Amino acid sequence: MRILYCLSNCRGSRIAEQFLTKHSYEFIKKNLSYEPIKDTELLDMDSLIPNGVIDLINPHSWYIVENKISYKNLSKRELIDLIIKNPQILSYPILLQTNGNKEPRKLIVGFNDQEWLIFEKEVKTTRYYNNLSKLYKFNNCCYFDEVNIENYNKTQNNGK
Repeated sequence: MRILYCLSNCRGSRIAEQFLTKHSYEFIKKNLSYEPIKDTELLDMDSLIPNGVIDLINPHSWYIVENKISYKNLSKRELIDLIIKNPQILSYPILLQTNGNKEPRKLIVGFNDQEWLIFEKEVKTTRYYNNLSKLYKFNNCCYFDEVNIENYNKTQNNGK
């Protein structure tokens, strides 16, 4: 089973949903704008991520920036509680695939159509894919704006 975690106002989430529908992938959409995420869901994701749920945080989230939240200093429990209360701080879209026993198997954060093709096949091993590379700058959500950060910084510095 595939679960798409998204927000209503997220461009990447809309594109991810269209992608899944176009490729006839069965999935359950969980819109966190209306339906809260559960700590068990976050712990399932945490089990697939080398650094834990902290890798799900979008450091450019308006909530993180406006409130100057030092999320890197929080314990896992504090971080999960923060996410549950403020789901807008996550990077979107998030796609979680489970096996027949509902055990988490694949997780991908951020949208890139070529990388999302990995969800075509069921895998036996646990895998984590993160599109949130430091090489990209995200302006709106976590849909790739295809801006290489090195080139972006050069153009910004040349304009000054």
